[in-house]
Amino acid sequence: MSDDEQARLDYINGYLKKKERAWASEAQEGAALFHWSQIHPDFRVKTLFHIPNGGMRNGREAAWLNRQGVRAGIPDYCLPIPSGKYHSLYIELKARGRATLSEEQREWLRLLEKAGNKCNIAVGWIEAARIIENYIAGAEYIDLDLDILKKNAQKKTRRTKKVQECAERTGDINTNLSQESKTENIRKQRRICK
Repeated sequence: MSDDEQARLDYINGYLKKKERAWASEAQEGAALFHWSQIHPDFRVKTLFHIPNGGMRNGREAAWLNRQGVRAGIPDYCLPIPSGKYHSLYIELKARGRATLSEEQREWLRLLEKAGNKCNIAVGWIEAARIIENYIAGAEYIDLDLDILKKNAQKKTRRTKKVQECAERTGDINTNLSQESKTENIRKQRRICK
């Protein structure tokens, strides 16, 4: 481990506020993991996000969130980066000393893996960070070529203008016709303008 990596680990370990417990809570581990992801040098790690499906809520709020799609057992973290054969990475983070899964969590992990995602259970934020780094190491870096997107938008604009010019040349008379007649006229215009 390099000095820089060790310094980052020490910094984040200091970030964990350990009270009277031997281990940090799951929320504290999660805060440390997220903090680590935001200071990580690889920008892809910064796309990590937490899925807030847990917590105590009153009955009305719980019912409302349930209707919106909140489900028990969904993993805690998602890294929406493809790597190898996987679409994305899901991590169920557990606090050290309390690493048990509910049946709903097991079912969601199976379902997400079946759908082509990589799913892991991490005990503590350091293990979660290692899982993410190993996952990213196998990920292909895809540079989004914004010039291609711009060219495609320009082609679409040129195509729209060409269709409008053609409609003007052929005399667009679709205003007072039935739907069948309009469809037939559009077909004629397309044949003429090709």
